[in-house]
Amino acid sequence: MKDLTQRTLRLDLFRCSLNGILEVGFNVFVILIAIRFLDAPQGYKSVLAAGFAFGFFLTPWTVRACSIFNKPVTHIAGIIMAICSLALLSCSQVKSIVPYTVFLVIAQISLSQMPGLMIHVYSSNYKSNKRGQNISWNFIFASVVGMVFTYYFGLFLDSNGGQYHYLFWGMGMAAFFASVALFLMPSSEVKPSRPGSNIFGGLTFIWKDRLFGRMLFGWMLMGLGVIMTIPLRIEYMVGNGGIGITNREV
Repeated sequence: MKDLTQRTLRLDLFRCSLNGILEVGFNVFVILIAIRFLDAPQGYKSVLAAGFAFGFFLTPWTVRACSIFNKPVTHIAGIIMAICSLALLSCSQVKSIVPYTVFLVIAQISLSQMPGLMIHVYSSNYKSNKRGQNISWNFIFASVVGMVFTYYFGLFLDSNGGQYHYLFWGMGMAAFFASVALFLMPSSEVKPSRPGSNIFGGLTFIWKDRLFGRMLFGWMLMGLGVIMTIPLRIEYMVGNGGIGITNREV
Protein backbone atom coordinates (compact mmCIF):
# COMPACT_ATOMS: atom_id res chain seq x y z
CA MET A 1 0.00 0.00 0.00
CA LYS A 2 2.87 2.38 0.82
CA ASP A 3 4.50 1.90 -2.60
CA LEU A 4 1.12 2.40 -4.28
CA THR A 5 0.55 5.63 -2.35
CA GLN A 6 4.02 7.01 -3.06
CA ARG A 7 3.84 6.24 -6.77
CA THR A 8 0.40 7.81 -7.03
CA LEU A 9 1.50 10.89 -5.10
CA ARG A 10 4.63 11.49 -7.19
CA LEU A 11 2.82 11.11 -10.50
CA ASP A 12 -0.13 13.18 -9.34
CA LEU A 13 2.10 16.03 -8.13
CA PHE A 14 3.71 16.07 -11.57
CA ARG A 15 0.30 16.02 -13.25
CA CYS A 16 -1.08 18.80 -11.05
CA SER A 17 1.98 20.95 -11.67
CA LEU A 18 1.16 20.73 -15.37
CA ASN A 19 -2.49 21.42 -14.57
CA GLY A 20 -1.34 24.69 -13.01
CA ILE A 21 -0.17 25.76 -16.47
CA LEU A 22 -3.42 24.64 -18.08
CA GLU A 23 -5.74 26.27 -15.57
CA VAL A 24 -3.97 29.63 -15.72
CA GLY A 25 -3.92 29.43 -19.51
CA PHE A 26 -7.65 28.76 -19.69
CA ASN A 27 -8.67 31.21 -16.97
CA VAL A 28 -6.50 34.13 -18.09
CA PHE A 29 -4.84 33.89 -21.48
CA VAL A 30 -7.62 32.26 -23.50
CA ILE A 31 -9.96 35.23 -22.89
CA LEU A 32 -7.12 37.77 -23.06
CA ILE A 33 -5.99 36.55 -26.50
CA ALA A 34 -9.58 36.41 -27.76
CA ILE A 35 -10.12 40.04 -26.75
CA ARG A 36 -6.75 41.62 -27.50
CA PHE A 37 -5.56 39.72 -30.58
CA LEU A 38 -8.66 38.17 -32.20
CA ASP A 39 -11.21 40.92 -31.49
CA ALA A 40 -13.76 38.30 -30.43
CA PRO A 41 -17.49 39.20 -30.36
CA GLN A 42 -19.37 38.88 -27.08
CA GLY A 43 -20.95 35.55 -28.00
CA TYR A 44 -17.62 33.81 -28.55
CA LYS A 45 -16.18 35.24 -25.35
CA SER A 46 -19.20 33.93 -23.46
CA VAL A 47 -18.77 30.43 -24.90
CA LEU A 48 -15.05 30.43 -24.06
CA ALA A 49 -15.81 31.49 -20.49
CA ALA A 50 -18.41 28.71 -20.16
CA GLY A 51 -16.18 25.85 -21.35
CA PHE A 52 -15.46 24.48 -17.88
CA ALA A 53 -19.12 24.79 -16.89
CA PHE A 54 -20.09 22.67 -19.90
CA GLY A 55 -17.54 20.07 -18.84
CA PHE A 56 -18.62 19.95 -15.20
CA PHE A 57 -22.20 19.43 -16.34
CA LEU A 58 -21.10 16.37 -18.35
CA THR A 59 -18.96 14.86 -15.57
CA PRO A 60 -21.66 12.56 -14.08
CA TRP A 61 -22.18 10.93 -17.46
CA THR A 62 -18.41 10.62 -18.00
CA VAL A 63 -17.93 8.80 -14.68
CA ARG A 64 -20.89 6.56 -15.40
CA ALA A 65 -19.54 5.75 -18.88
CA CYS A 66 -16.17 4.73 -17.38
CA SER A 67 -17.81 1.75 -15.68
CA ILE A 68 -18.87 0.41 -19.08
CA PHE A 69 -15.36 0.17 -20.56
CA ASN A 70 -13.93 -1.95 -17.70
CA LYS A 71 -10.54 -0.21 -17.92
CA PRO A 72 -8.42 1.47 -15.22
CA VAL A 73 -9.86 4.90 -14.59
CA THR A 74 -6.47 6.57 -15.06
CA HIS A 75 -6.22 5.09 -18.55
CA ILE A 76 -9.57 6.61 -19.46
CA ALA A 77 -8.49 9.91 -17.91
CA GLY A 78 -5.25 9.70 -19.90
CA ILE A 79 -7.18 9.31 -23.15
CA ILE A 80 -9.33 12.33 -22.28
CA MET A 81 -6.21 14.39 -21.52
CA ALA A 82 -4.74 13.28 -24.86
CA ILE A 83 -7.86 14.73 -26.50
CA CYS A 84 -7.24 17.95 -24.55
CA SER A 85 -3.65 18.00 -25.81
CA LEU A 86 -4.70 17.43 -29.42
CA ALA A 87 -7.29 20.23 -29.22
CA LEU A 88 -4.72 22.67 -27.80
CA LEU A 89 -2.10 21.80 -30.40
CA SER A 90 -4.75 22.24 -33.10
CA CYS A 91 -5.67 25.62 -31.62
CA SER A 92 -2.07 26.77 -32.05
CA GLN A 93 -2.54 26.47 -35.83
CA VAL A 94 -5.68 28.59 -36.24
CA LYS A 95 -6.02 32.32 -36.86
CA SER A 96 -9.78 32.93 -36.67
CA ILE A 97 -12.14 33.03 -33.72
CA VAL A 98 -14.49 30.19 -34.76
CA PRO A 99 -11.98 27.27 -34.76
CA TYR A 100 -10.19 28.95 -31.84
CA THR A 101 -13.39 28.73 -29.81
CA VAL A 102 -14.25 25.19 -30.89
CA PHE A 103 -10.84 23.71 -30.06
CA LEU A 104 -10.60 25.50 -26.72
CA VAL A 105 -14.07 24.46 -25.59
CA ILE A 106 -13.19 20.83 -26.40
CA ALA A 107 -9.96 21.21 -24.40
CA GLN A 108 -11.75 22.78 -21.42
CA ILE A 109 -14.44 20.10 -21.38
CA SER A 110 -11.72 17.43 -21.42
CA LEU A 111 -9.74 18.99 -18.58
CA SER A 112 -12.83 19.49 -16.43
CA GLN A 113 -13.46 15.73 -16.37
CA MET A 114 -10.32 15.13 -14.31
CA PRO A 115 -11.59 15.97 -10.78
CA GLY A 116 -14.53 13.57 -11.06
CA LEU A 117 -12.32 10.74 -12.33
CA MET A 118 -9.46 11.34 -9.89
CA ILE A 119 -11.79 11.03 -6.89
CA HIS A 120 -11.89 7.30 -7.63
CA VAL A 121 -8.07 7.14 -7.64
CA TYR A 122 -7.72 9.08 -4.39
CA SER A 123 -10.31 6.97 -2.58
CA SER A 124 -8.62 3.70 -3.56
CA ASN A 125 -4.90 4.65 -3.51
CA TYR A 126 -4.69 6.92 -0.45
CA LYS A 127 -5.35 6.05 3.18
CA SER A 128 -8.19 8.02 4.71
CA ASN A 129 -5.94 9.69 7.31
CA LYS A 130 -3.50 10.94 4.61
CA ARG A 131 -5.89 11.69 1.77
CA GLY A 132 -6.51 15.34 2.56
CA GLN A 133 -2.82 16.07 3.13
CA ASN A 134 -1.78 14.41 -0.13
CA ILE A 135 -4.43 16.19 -2.18
CA SER A 136 -3.58 19.57 -0.64
CA TRP A 137 -0.06 19.28 -2.06
CA ASN A 138 -1.63 19.12 -5.52
CA PHE A 139 -3.16 22.57 -5.06
CA ILE A 140 0.12 23.99 -3.73
CA PHE A 141 2.16 22.71 -6.68
CA ALA A 142 -0.47 23.81 -9.21
CA SER A 143 -0.67 27.30 -7.71
CA VAL A 144 3.10 27.87 -7.63
CA VAL A 145 3.65 26.63 -11.19
CA GLY A 146 0.63 28.60 -12.41
CA MET A 147 1.89 31.86 -10.90
CA VAL A 148 5.32 31.47 -12.50
CA PHE A 149 3.85 30.56 -15.88
CA THR A 150 1.34 33.41 -16.00
CA TYR A 151 3.96 36.04 -15.14
CA TYR A 152 6.53 35.00 -17.73
CA PHE A 153 4.04 34.37 -20.51
CA GLY A 154 2.55 37.80 -19.83
CA LEU A 155 6.03 39.25 -20.38
CA PHE A 156 6.35 37.23 -23.59
CA LEU A 157 3.03 38.51 -24.95
CA ASP A 158 4.01 42.11 -24.23
CA SER A 159 7.07 41.81 -26.46
CA ASN A 160 5.83 39.18 -28.96
CA GLY A 161 2.06 39.63 -29.12
CA GLY A 162 1.72 38.08 -32.56
CA GLN A 163 3.31 34.84 -31.37
CA TYR A 164 0.55 33.89 -28.94
CA HIS A 165 0.24 30.47 -30.60
CA TYR A 166 3.30 29.40 -28.58
CA LEU A 167 1.04 29.51 -25.52
CA PHE A 168 -1.09 26.74 -26.98
CA TRP A 169 1.96 24.72 -27.97
CA GLY A 170 3.09 24.91 -24.35
CA MET A 171 -0.36 24.06 -23.00
CA GLY A 172 -0.71 21.21 -25.48
CA MET A 173 2.59 19.68 -24.39
CA ALA A 174 1.64 20.12 -20.73
CA ALA A 175 -1.61 18.25 -21.40
CA PHE A 176 0.31 15.53 -23.26
CA PHE A 177 2.72 14.91 -20.37
CA ALA A 178 -0.22 14.97 -17.94
CA SER A 179 -1.79 12.25 -20.08
CA VAL A 180 1.42 10.20 -19.86
CA ALA A 181 1.47 10.61 -16.07
CA LEU A 182 -2.11 9.35 -15.88
CA PHE A 183 -1.31 6.24 -17.92
CA LEU A 184 1.57 5.48 -15.54
CA MET A 185 -0.56 5.99 -12.43
CA PRO A 186 -1.95 2.78 -10.85
CA SER A 187 -5.72 2.51 -10.48
CA SER A 188 -8.60 0.07 -10.64
CA GLU A 189 -11.74 0.09 -12.75
CA VAL A 190 -14.82 2.12 -11.90
CA LYS A 191 -17.39 -0.23 -10.39
CA PRO A 192 -20.66 -0.48 -12.33
CA SER A 193 -23.67 1.24 -10.81
CA ARG A 194 -26.24 -0.85 -9.00
CA PRO A 195 -29.14 -1.96 -11.21
CA GLY A 196 -31.90 0.61 -11.17
CA SER A 197 -29.70 3.35 -9.71
CA ASN A 198 -30.32 6.88 -10.96
CA ILE A 199 -27.52 9.16 -12.12
CA PHE A 200 -28.98 11.91 -9.94
CA GLY A 201 -29.49 9.62 -6.94
CA GLY A 202 -26.61 11.24 -5.06
CA LEU A 203 -28.59 14.48 -4.89
CA THR A 204 -30.75 12.91 -2.19
CA PHE A 205 -27.87 13.47 0.26
CA ILE A 206 -28.66 17.20 0.09
CA TRP A 207 -31.86 16.50 2.04
CA LYS A 208 -30.63 13.53 4.07
CA ASP A 209 -27.60 15.42 5.41
CA ARG A 210 -28.55 19.04 6.06
CA LEU A 211 -24.99 20.11 6.89
CA PHE A 212 -23.79 18.71 3.57
CA GLY A 213 -26.67 20.48 1.81
CA ARG A 214 -25.81 23.86 3.33
CA MET A 215 -22.11 23.39 2.56
CA LEU A 216 -22.92 22.44 -1.04
CA PHE A 217 -25.20 25.47 -1.43
CA GLY A 218 -22.48 27.81 -0.15
CA TRP A 219 -19.88 26.18 -2.38
CA MET A 220 -22.16 26.61 -5.41
CA LEU A 221 -22.67 30.31 -4.66
CA MET A 222 -18.92 30.90 -4.33
CA GLY A 223 -18.25 28.87 -7.47
CA LEU A 224 -20.84 30.85 -9.40
CA GLY A 225 -19.19 34.07 -8.27
CA VAL A 226 -15.74 32.92 -9.36
CA ILE A 227 -16.95 31.57 -12.72
CA MET A 228 -18.72 34.85 -13.47
CA THR A 229 -16.01 37.17 -12.15
CA ILE A 230 -12.85 35.82 -13.81
CA PRO A 231 -13.84 36.50 -17.46
CA LEU A 232 -15.41 39.85 -16.50
CA ARG A 233 -12.21 40.82 -14.74
CA ILE A 234 -10.14 40.04 -17.85
CA GLU A 235 -12.62 41.99 -20.00
CA TYR A 236 -12.36 44.99 -17.68
CA MET A 237 -8.57 44.93 -17.64
CA VAL A 238 -7.89 44.49 -21.38
CA GLY A 239 -11.13 45.18 -23.29
CA ASN A 240 -12.35 48.38 -24.90
CA GLY A 241 -13.38 50.84 -22.22
CA GLY A 242 -11.34 49.00 -19.60
CA ILE A 243 -8.20 50.12 -17.82
CA GLY A 244 -5.89 48.86 -20.59
CA ILE A 245 -3.13 47.29 -18.51
CA THR A 246 -0.30 45.21 -19.97
CA ASN A 247 -0.34 41.44 -20.32
CA ARG A 248 2.28 41.10 -17.59
CA GLU A 249 0.13 43.13 -15.20
CA VAL A 250 -2.88 40.96 -15.97
